[in-house]
Amino acid sequence: MTLRVSTGDPSLLAALSRHPRVSQVSNDGHPGLRFSVDDWHRSIVVGSTSGEVTGLTELIDNNPLVCADTFSLPTPATSLALIALGPIILAGMLVAPPTLTTNLEWDVADLEAQLTELGWQEGAVIQSQPDDSNVAALTAFAEIKAPEDLAEIDEAFAERFGRSFFVREDDISDWTPAAVAGSQLALYRLRITVDEPNSLLTVRVLADRNGKLGPGQIIHAMNVMCGFEESLGV
Repeated sequence: MTLRVSTGDPSLLAALSRHPRVSQVSNDGHPGLRFSVDDWHRSIVVGSTSGEVTGLTELIDNNPLVCADTFSLPTPATSLALIALGPIILAGMLVAPPTLTTNLEWDVADLEAQLTELGWQEGAVIQSQPDDSNVAALTAFAEIKAPEDLAEIDEAFAERFGRSFFVREDDISDWTPAAVAGSQLALYRLRITVDEPNSLLTVRVLADRNGKLGPGQIIHAMNVMCGFEESLGV
């Protein structure tokens, strides 16, 4: 199966032109991505929750994506927030609005909608210090139920990201932009301050704006929707 694709994003156009399952690429001004085979048409949008399925690809089961005609991906800052918070929200660990600090601009409506989609409706305290660096960073301070076993936290993240091609835990590398610069990876690091009845979990996330937070995330989603290998052409 080969695809006809169209988008208005020049960097996404360039990446799609190298995809082995794409036969035709065109610029139609669409801010996301449209792709089709014969009379079968699908689309991906960013920063809108109007799709049949919405969220971070790694937090969604593949079956709904394979069946959806439209998929809404989060904006870059929200993507970092979902990496940091998604596992603990889905595991029922988060107990108070987290504080999120990043060097990206926030789309507040997108963040709130995506957190609500995961089941968290109490919002977050957000801070932003935008800059022009290619690598985006986020630090999340999250109050969680004190676990009986600290391994429960690692297990919550491993359940969501343990088999991911693009989101990985890293406790070894120097925590600098060089760790992800030019790559498709988002890296996260966990630290916990244990207390009772609640503990403070600090989650740090790094990703390249042109990698996991850019065309790579859209192509990954397209691959899943089409049943291709997830890393194909990324």
